Amino acid sequence: MRAIPFNLLEEFMAKTAGRFNTVRIVPLITFQEVIERCKKVEDGTFFES
Repeated sequence: MRAIPFNLLEEFMAKTAGRFNTVRIVPLITFQEVIERCKKVEDGTFFES
């Protein structure tokens, strides 16, 4: 197994770090929806058949 030269690793990290930092995490549901779903689980109505 060969060691990766530090300058190549450093260059790779410099080029890719900006891309990873620009990723946005978008919630799929609101906090209010989470609360409402938790209440349904407590009431036993979340998994309706």
